[in-house]
Amino acid sequence: MGNNCCSSRGNNIKTSQIGISEPEITLVLRLSRIDPPITHPCVERYDWREISQFLKANNYNVDAAFESILDDINWRIDNLPITKEQHSDILITREIFVFRHDVKNHPVIVIRPFYSDTQPMSLNFCLYLTYFFENIQPSLKGFKRKITLLIDFNNNLLNENAISVIWGFMKEHYPNRIFQILVIQASIVRLPEESRAILRKIPTLSIFDSNFKANIIKFIDPENLMEEYGGLRQYYFKGNDDGVLPQKNISNQI
Repeated sequence: MGNNCCSSRGNNIKTSQIGISEPEITLVLRLSRIDPPITHPCVERYDWREISQFLKANNYNVDAAFESILDDINWRIDNLPITKEQHSDILITREIFVFRHDVKNHPVIVIRPFYSDTQPMSLNFCLYLTYFFENIQPSLKGFKRKITLLIDFNNNLLNENAISVIWGFMKEHYPNRIFQILVIQASIVRLPEESRAILRKIPTLSIFDSNFKANIIKFIDPENLMEEYGGLRQYYFKGNDDGVLPQKNISNQI
């Protein structure tokens, strides 16, 4: 496991460390006593902070958090790493990309479920988010650890499943890493009550009406927001046929 957390037999546990709770210690001990021990490199990420986040996501139920971490380890062994080629293929769709940051310095990831007709959009989104957390965010300096999701439905009916899949994926593999979810240009007039009930259970979710441009700038400054959303910036994909826009007006793709 991660630094100062646990080894294959728990010899590195520091129970006297300030701020370490009893559930965290209990969970780390259980993980360190798995027999045979898991030796895959992915387990190195589970430091005290990650242990704490999994506990919090499971309401501090040690048994549930233990199972969640085992599921996460197995998922990582089966699916990581996400390759640069996969990342590039997703960027080409222009359905999801990083675009600067919000007013509290959380990286903003723009998601556009109806931008193109590709393979199941939720798969692209989850793959990209994985690549972001594993390969992009570690190199970002001065930004918060959590992210803001800006989801643009392009005036289509709000797709509750798209939001639920992303939320569920994040809760399972990157718990407590979403700061807020901002939904714009989504029609909710014909949204079934069962879908509304599901969405109400997602914390930090805000759905803006047609006047979203006047309100979104409370969350993302205009200089960090795309023009089509009321900001001053333009997004472009490097290497496309549209050419390079003036540097002063663009936010380079990460």
